[in-house]
Order: sequence, then structure tokens, then C-alpha cells
Amino acid sequence: MRIALLWKESIVRDAVANLLENRGRFDVVVSTNQAKDCLQAVREHGVHVIVAESDLMNSAQKQFLFGAKLLGSFGILFVTDDDELEGETPDGEVMVPVTLRREEFFEKIRECGTPYLEVPTGRGKRRGDKPHGLSAREHDVAALIAKGYSNRRISEETGIQEQSVKNTISTILRKLDCENRTQVALRLLF
Repeated sequence: MRIALLWKESIVRDAVANLLENRGRFDVVVSTNQAKDCLQAVREHGVHVIVAESDLMNSAQKQFLFGAKLLGSFGILFVTDDDELEGETPDGEVMVPVTLRREEFFEKIRECGTPYLEVPTGRGKRRGDKPHGLSAREHDVAALIAKGYSNRRISEETGIQEQSVKNTISTILRKLDCENRTQVALRLLF
């Protein structure tokens, strides 16, 4: 899952980015103190979630993000010092306290970003139609292959053991009559 990190203090921002990348296994594509940089990352890198420090953003910056959210497909997760503000707001963003445990923080990010993960379904078919003769599990793995994920990353995203991922990829290659992962990605897209 691709993350844009919006935080005022650079030392804290770097620490949070390091935590998200190394412990949470997220892909932090931009770490900045400017909302416009986050929105640029949404356009250029397909960011799924903007993780922002809520307490240091003024209302104009928040409104800027909300307005952009109407145009894009990404979630917003605000980290706040106020434990009372935890939950989802009417605007659809998620508020979490800075005191949240690390694993709970990662889970909130995943919940916030999962609706915005793009899964190619191939030739306009609905996901349940088993495009290209793949099972739902095979299709999920093939979609992650198309995103360029490694076997380990696919295992982490899906919860499937890494050896099972390898076996599933072999089945996908056979079913789609492909020789490599690039051909799988192309087959799904066209």
C-alpha cells in the first residue's frame, strides 16, 4: 500500500516514515510538510492513504485535502493528540490518537487504504466472474503481480504463505499461458 506522509516536524516525519516502511511494510512515496506534495504523489504514484498530523494543520489545509479527495481515490488518516477524537468523521477520514499502539496504527492505515487498492479485473468483467479462468485467490495474486509486488510482499498483503504464493504463481502462469510475470500483468490489463 502506497502512503504519502504529511507531518510538520522533519525529524518526527522521518521517524514515522521509517516506522511505516520498515515495521509496517508500507511504501512511503513522499514524506513532506506540504499538502500539495501529497496530492502530487496521489496523481503520480497512486497513493492509497495520506497519513497526516492533524493537530498542526489549519482548517484551510484540511479543506484542501477534503476537496482533493473528491477528485481522487485515496483515504485520509489523521493522527491527533486528542484521544477523544478517535474514529471516522462525517467527511470520511479516519482519526487516530498518537498514543495508538504500532500494530493498531498499521491496521487503521490498512483499513483506510484498502477500499482504494486497484485490482485489475480484465476486459471489463466483474471480479466474481473469474476472468481468464482464474480462481478468486489466483486473481488476487495476479493483480498484485501486475503491481510489481515480490513473492514476499504478495505473501504479506494476502496472508498466504510464501511457498503457497510461488505455487499459485506457477498455476497462474500455466492457466494464462505466460512465461513470466510481465506477461501476466499484460494479460490482465488487455
